[in-house]
Amino acid sequence: MPVTVINSNDQLKAFLKKNKKVVVAIASPGLAHCDGMKGEIETLSIKYPDIVFVSVDGGEFPPKIGEANNYLVPWVTMYEKEEKFGDWTFIDKVSLAEKIEAFANAQPLTSAEPLRESGSE
Repeated sequence: MPVTVINSNDQLKAFLKKNKKVVVAIASPGLAHCDGMKGEIETLSIKYPDIVFVSVDGGEFPPKIGEANNYLVPWVTMYEKEEKFGDWTFIDKVSLAEKIEAFANAQPLTSAEPLRESGSE
């Protein structure tokens, strides 16, 4: 399933109501980590078709999407049945892939390589 680009909380709420599992990726194009994440999110969206992947341009639409008052990019939030499951900033694609795999397979996220949870520093 292709990654869907959104730019409002209303769009996010609509996706959450219609889908059991949603991953929201907030990034700013042109930043190395963010550009790397884009390709990884696209790859993961194909690998896990039961999860809806949503992309947000953090430079164009700062924290209007989701609940964050401030954030570092790239930022990923996972939702299950309209409830926030967890959110993270991350450094490498391997950690992101492991978290998404655990999320897809209903495994505890602690079974995956830990990401730096938001607000932890």
